[in-house]
Amino acid sequence: MLFVSITMNNSNFSKKDINKALQEARMQLGAIHHERYFKVVYNFSIILLKNLTVEEIVWDVAKNVISELELEDCVIYLFDEKKEYLIQRAAHGPKNPYDFDIKNPIKIKKGDGIVGTVGATGIPELIKDTSVDNRYILDDEFRLSELAVPIMTEGEILGVIDSEHPEKNFYSENHLEILSAISSLTAIKLLQAISMEKLEIYKQELEKQVLIRTKELERVIKKLSNSNTELQNFAYTISHDFREPLRMITSYLGLIKRRYSDDLDPEGMEFLHFALDGGKRLDGMIKDLLSYSRLNNDVHSQMVDLNEILEKVIMNLSLFIEQTNCKINYDRMPVVYGKEVLLVQLFQNLVENALKFRQEQQPEIWIGCREAEDYWEFYVRDNGLGIPEDEQDKVFNIFTKGVIGKKQKGSGIGLATCKRIIDKHQGNIKLDSTLGEGTTFWFTIKKLKEEMRNGDAVSG
Repeated sequence: MLFVSITMNNSNFSKKDINKALQEARMQLGAIHHERYFKVVYNFSIILLKNLTVEEIVWDVAKNVISELELEDCVIYLFDEKKEYLIQRAAHGPKNPYDFDIKNPIKIKKGDGIVGTVGATGIPELIKDTSVDNRYILDDEFRLSELAVPIMTEGEILGVIDSEHPEKNFYSENHLEILSAISSLTAIKLLQAISMEKLEIYKQELEKQVLIRTKELERVIKKLSNSNTELQNFAYTISHDFREPLRMITSYLGLIKRRYSDDLDPEGMEFLHFALDGGKRLDGMIKDLLSYSRLNNDVHSQMVDLNEILEKVIMNLSLFIEQTNCKINYDRMPVVYGKEVLLVQLFQNLVENALKFRQEQQPEIWIGCREAEDYWEFYVRDNGLGIPEDEQDKVFNIFTKGVIGKKQKGSGIGLATCKRIIDKHQGNIKLDSTLGEGTTFWFTIKKLKEEMRNGDAVSG
């Protein structure tokens, strides 16, 4: 406390000396006020560090900081989401009777009243006499002084700190200065808290959407699984119910050919031959469709020696290989992690495809592989007819048949089956082909993580 004692009747003091003493006293009082306000701002910044939510921040400002400034009344307004209204969010004084409640909270439209004006312009207002300011909005009781400062950072106005006092001319420039400093710090912390709350809302909404989509996906998977089961059951029905009458038709056609061939003219024999050939092709298509549908089954994966797979394939196709006088060459193959039954079907389909689409010259097939960092790459090459360029991007589609001249060969399912098998092994399949020279099918099989980590795989 600063005491200034001046004896007016002392002739040693002139009027000039008195004015000088009063000026020094005012400066010392101002310094005391600044020191006190600095301490309030410092304490406030420490308090802000521990606050994380919007509610914590505004109530700490109202209850702790404003009360330290010995202000009788203070209300903190924040804008709504659309920035149309300023809503009372925290208070100190008569508006806050207990705990963290606000008595009869109001909202002020942006631009209305003194608070709304500050919220619209971002310029603080120090009103010495509200009775002569027609913008004054009565809240709980009439007060004659008002101080309102914007809570603003980086040009964005978040709200307003508003204080009122029953006396005229109560607020000073010092009040404005300290409240402006507090509002600036509040704005920075509030912007951070609002961003975090919006992020949390977004996170919760995202988690909700993920949960909804997951449930939808589970329903789709279940529906798809049921459809696949129905498709497989349908394929089995075709295999059993359709093939029996087909066998009867082809059997009787064969019987007609054996018993009555001498009675048929060349044209009749040709018709009979077409009918028998069509029956055989239809039977093959049904078998291929059954094999394709079986790919839906969850076949157990294990370490598979591809040398043994190729031996099995060659044995399965031995009669066809012998009839075509085909020469098959293959490198030493690795051991891979895969589905044995499907790998047999994969290599068998590719070799059989090469045998079907052979040229007049002796057919020859080459099978090999190379090792990459995280996968094995294989090839099956032939010296057959080749595939026209405009058909190469369609061959892996189901029911796409190879065309040789005007004749179709195959069921159009074999290569589609190969692609599905490769998909199940997390690989890719493609081809290179030149018409009249042959075709090479390239495909990959993904390695186990252990194989990638060790840098090598088990060879057969």
